[in-house]
Amino acid sequence: MKRMLSLLVLSFAGCRIEASYKVAEFESVEYKRVFSICRELLSRHYTGVVIRADEPKGQIETDDALFNTSKGLRRERACINVIARQEGVVEVAVFAPMYKQEIDPDTQPPVRWVALGSDVKQERRLLDEIMGEVLAAFPDAAVRSQPRW
Repeated sequence: MKRMLSLLVLSFAGCRIEASYKVAEFESVEYKRVFSICRELLSRHYTGVVIRADEPKGQIETDDALFNTSKGLRRERACINVIARQEGVVEVAVFAPMYKQEIDPDTQPPVRWVALGSDVKQERRLLDEIMGEVLAAFPDAAVRSQPRW
């Protein structure tokens, strides 16, 4: 079966990001239940931020979560695409883009967010939990493909 392209363009909230999703494909599962599992998982991990879910399009996205590091302010969001490939086959793609704040009074605007790439540890954590919950919800389910970490 043809796999989802690893390079996707994500366009949410006026922001355009090119990045590689981490993908797992399940068989013997139901689309609506897998979508619900993904939405519930994000709501547990991203408390205090808005989560947008569009079931017909298969898209779930969080607002940005801000956190401070020793290297400055960072922001991250999580995006999950759930795609019904055929009867009983569902693909889940996870992406967690991360940005850093840069302040330069000589530029316009003086504060901007610069893409750092994706948070691979968070993507792995989310996808591992999704795989566990999907396999627990569907006793006959199997993982057809998953990323090589």
